[in-house]
Amino acid sequence: MSMFKQVADIRTADTLKLDVPDCDYQVVQVEATPFQQELVQELADRADAINSGNVDPTIDNMLKITSDGRKLGLDPRLIDPSFEDNPDTKLNRCVENVARIHAETAEDRLTQIIFCDLGVPHKAAGEAEVEGEDADDAKDKKSIAEVESLEEECDFCVYDDIRAKLIAKGIPAEEIAYIHDAKTEQQKSDLFDKVRNGEIRVLLGSASRALYDFIKIPILRHIQMPNLISMSSL
Repeated sequence: MSMFKQVADIRTADTLKLDVPDCDYQVVQVEATPFQQELVQELADRADAINSGNVDPTIDNMLKITSDGRKLGLDPRLIDPSFEDNPDTKLNRCVENVARIHAETAEDRLTQIIFCDLGVPHKAAGEAEVEGEDADDAKDKKSIAEVESLEEECDFCVYDDIRAKLIAKGIPAEEIAYIHDAKTEQQKSDLFDKVRNGEIRVLLGSASRALYDFIKIPILRHIQMPNLISMSSL
């Protein structure tokens, strides 16, 4: 850190005195379900086996355990879609809160954003690569946010599960949108216009897509800790 300070000029929010809006931070604590506790013990057993040198690193390693731990904390179905859908997971608690606030803010037609980097919508066939482009050319055309993104597709789609449950609770399907569906700048502009005028009242996106640059949202909700330093204070 001392070496870093030799080449960096560090400023905090207190020293910059930026004009930022007031906000009310609320941390919703969710206890692990019994099944999640069992899986955590399995992660610990895997770590012990790795540390003892009894596991081929191509089969299992600490990085895989860390990844499974992130998924487990949100919803075990990210590890295996056949696992139980427990109403007491973080994902389902989020659905309950979003539905409640949606009803409470109906008169003002306020919008909620749900941020999640895990279990994002699957890309359409051929979307990831443009015909005739090699991987390096395609990467060069990506934004910094896209390159650094920690989005992860899984067999279980968190976005689709949240959407289906919100619709089942009475929220109109046309009031729910994914930022991933806006592929072009014009589509993004149209989407954000609908958010501003209250047509879209629940917007799901990943933290790396930096929606803050485009719209003012009264309610932001992270259902997992963001992995980008620039987002960790939001």
